Amino acid sequence: RWMLRWITARSSTTPPGTGATGPAGIDGVSDVPLNYNDPLMKCYEFRAHASGDNAAPFSVSTQPDQYTNFTFMPPWKGMMYARSYRVLDGNKNVIHHWLFYKNVATVQDGAVGFSSGVHPDGELVHGWAPGGSDVYFHPEVGLEMPSDVGYTLETHHNNTGSGAAPDNSGVEVCVTPTM
Repeated sequence: RWMLRWITARSSTTPPGTGATGPAGIDGVSDVPLNYNDPLMKCYEFRAHASGDNAAPFSVSTQPDQYTNFTFMPPWKGMMYARSYRVLDGNKNVIHHWLFYKNVATVQDGAVGFSSGVHPDGELVHGWAPGGSDVYFHPEVGLEMPSDVGYTLETHHNNTGSGAAPDNSGVEVCVTPTM
């Protein structure tokens, strides 16, 4: 809601990507990295991973159109505000796309499971597919990222190789407590 008020307040004559206060324009986002000068901002990685081991890559089978959910509880405490989402490359030979959701309730941290592609309790906050880019919010824009809900990274894999392949694609989320 706050972001929509900010966008509405911006001049409709300002071209996207060239806002009066920097590279984030009328839409409030940019694919160009911004210097936030925010000492309280911290970045966290949410990656595809092996079941029971968040540090090990996920093993992608040769099953076509494999959709998988990876759930996380955030490592921060209290309300944070997302400043940016940065794409974390994994195995480009098997990853088709990923979607990152904010859930309405807690989740089992580190769980890995089948996905039907439906997230009725999730709000899509970012996604990536080949050709996609990072997202940097204007310094006056942020997305609420509370610590009392879970987050889900849904991946879509297609492995046309002859055997299982590792992948640890994902997203780096940079947050700040500063509204």
